[in-house]
Amino acid sequence: MRRTMITIYLIITMRRTIRRTMRRTMRTMKLFLAV
Repeated sequence: MRRTMITIYLIITMRRTIRRTMRRTMRTMKLFLAV
């Protein structure tokens, strides 16, 4: 039971971090294209 909960929590956190990184990368790409 504990393992499943931990895995779910890790997946949720990873998704959140990925979304944040994607937004950052998009911003950087836009800046590079603008320059």
